[in-house]
Amino acid sequence: MRTFAGALEEFAPHWRPPLLDRPVAGQTHCHQHAVLGDGAERRLRERAGLVGELSGGCCGLAGNFGFERGHHDVSVACAEEQLLPALRRATDDTEVLADGYSCRTQIAQLAGGRARHLAEVLADALPEPPPGTVPGGPDAAPGGRATVPEGPGAPPGGTDAGRHDTGAGPGGTGGEGRAGSAG
Repeated sequence: MRTFAGALEEFAPHWRPPLLDRPVAGQTHCHQHAVLGDGAERRLRERAGLVGELSGGCCGLAGNFGFERGHHDVSVACAEEQLLPALRRATDDTEVLADGYSCRTQIAQLAGGRARHLAEVLADALPEPPPGTVPGGPDAAPGGRATVPEGPGAPPGGTDAGRHDTGAGPGGTGGEGRAGSAG
């Protein structure tokens, strides 16, 4: 089992994330924290300029636990251990992260904010691919983009499938031109 950041480290080790330079707050999913660890996520956040620690306890929702009859008070008490105080300390420019669906739901329900998965935050900061290219297509140069023919025979739905290039082709360093925030 791999997390998003773990998969990037293993399969695209030279990819560089966009530099965001902002503080973070939020929640490391409790199962990930207990079983897998969050080392890869910490390293990826650091490379992206996302500074600060995520709460490591349980958000309190724990799947459907917090929604079950008689569990609400326990669910809120868990969130009050680390997560909710961290969110209250957050500034307006703080990116609220939570890779777990339950954690994002708990943040929305108890703090009234929107947390996002690290992949969403990074994807939103990537530049749009140039028209006429398919990110990471089969004819792409190492770390580059493939040109797609225009007109008859062009892929259905246009030339941009809405995917983002990892920038890490064979022998490529990846991420060229992604040093600044695409805010």
